[in-house]
Amino acid sequence: MFDKTTENKNKIFELYPENQELVLLDKLSHEFQNFRRGFRGKLDHTYVLSPAASDMFPVTIHNGKPIMGVPEQLFEIFLDIRWYVVNILEGMNSLYLTFEIGVAPKKHPASLRVYKRKLLTEAVSRYKRMGFVRINNRGEALGFDALNYFEKPIAVKKYIDWEY
Repeated sequence: MFDKTTENKNKIFELYPENQELVLLDKLSHEFQNFRRGFRGKLDHTYVLSPAASDMFPVTIHNGKPIMGVPEQLFEIFLDIRWYVVNILEGMNSLYLTFEIGVAPKKHPASLRVYKRKLLTEAVSRYKRMGFVRINNRGEALGFDALNYFEKPIAVKKYIDWEY
């Protein structure tokens, strides 16, 4: 017997089977802090990854460019998502991977918040673009060709504008 949540989720995926943004959110949903009891704050369009889940996405500076590793299991989904930018809020310790979710006329921006140390986010904010590379379960990059790598722009902001 399915519970109500599973039933609702199945209806959503039947309506929008091509929506990779929903697939990503479903795969990571057990790691979202804002769905846990005791989470303070009201974020409608920002999905806050736990610090442990954020470690699945290592960030380093490689050949003069910030690179985020994406696990093999999620990389194909990342390729198909309608990404906007990597947002960095001044003075904060997170990267906000901002994408478009929904279908017209109700599409809107949403964001996946990935915790990183403040020193690292300040270093990344100095660049204009960030690369995303497929990594294996040992954290090793699997190549920088078109099948294993893509880039998105970086934007530094003062506040979360996609929540309004």
